[in-house]
Amino acid sequence: MSLELNNYTYNSRNRSRFHQTLLKIRAWFYEREIVKSLFEMMWRQKSSWLNLDIWCWPWYKTGIILEHLINNDWKLIWIEPAKVPRRLGQKKLKWKNIEIREWDSSDLSNYEDVENIFCNQMTHHLDKEWKEELFRNAYKSLSNWWRIIILDTTIPKSWFLALIFRWLIKWYRDYIWKWNTYHNISTQEYIDLLQEAWFEIDLRFTRHFYILWKIWEIWTKLGLLYPFMTQIVARKK
Repeated sequence: MSLELNNYTYNSRNRSRFHQTLLKIRAWFYEREIVKSLFEMMWRQKSSWLNLDIWCWPWYKTGIILEHLINNDWKLIWIEPAKVPRRLGQKKLKWKNIEIREWDSSDLSNYEDVENIFCNQMTHHLDKEWKEELFRNAYKSLSNWWRIIILDTTIPKSWFLALIFRWLIKWYRDYIWKWNTYHNISTQEYIDLLQEAWFEIDLRFTRHFYILWKIWEIWTKLGLLYPFMTQIVARKK
């Protein structure tokens, strides 16, 4: 998926009220469920160093990261290649300590000594080569023992659930966002790619997230459903 096509897709999506509603729901779930895990991973204290938030969910989720995970004295840098999300973010976040930069999200050559790189629901839009480039560049930008955090929808292990998953993705692409491209992979494939880029997987905080309280989790254990999102935390050795 080219950067130009990604920009076109997300510029269109961010003009949609339907998409804005979805983003608000995602951000609510992110704040309610995922931030707890991230805060625990950061030793229950906010970061006092450089953090990068890479690519999209406009301003909703980025503001939550700043509020809950970043010390007030430190800026959060949001790297956003698409014009409309940048414009929305600049409008909604103008009073917050967030710097929004236009850049290719896989090219992190301008950054070094980074503590955390947040990749939230974006890596499924990158093909394998682009994922590999992102992980290699992230490794170079991070300080030793700091982290890249992947949050994404991954392909189920079960062939039957995987078949349903691929059908749903195709339906979504054909009828909701016709110009979008998806390159979802399994959790193990993410782990393999990160290890090939010399990352060490932190299994303590690599976990699944569910919705509908325990019902979704129980059905997942019975093989009838699959986790809503998966978090993979990898450290620079």
